Amino acid sequence: MSRELNGRPVVKRPRDPGETGRRPPALPYSVAVNAAELRHQMRLRGLTGAEVARRAKTRGHKVAEATISHALNGWRIHPAKLRAIAAVLQEVDPLPGVESLVRAEPASPHATPGLGR
Repeated sequence: MSRELNGRPVVKRPRDPGETGRRPPALPYSVAVNAAELRHQMRLRGLTGAEVARRAKTRGHKVAEATISHALNGWRIHPAKLRAIAAVLQEVDPLPGVESLVRAEPASPHATPGLGR
């Protein structure tokens, strides 16, 4: 059975031995997040990752708890997700008096042992 496309026969070319038949992966469209600052801003507002995700959802954005976790652990996330997280942080005021009580974490969890958690 011969196949046609737009009235012309479709001819399959032989594959190269290393070719998988799939298109190459797309280049990542993501941004790196300052995880320590994100964590600090969430603590100032008394927000958990689940709460940030829930508030983003009520604003019409699909941000999974896993996305928040990824951002907090230094993974790159999609710019739209970062904008949604930033919008949630913008709408929630920091808790009064918390800023002087919460210590910012070092950029690297290994920079100063014993600080942070």
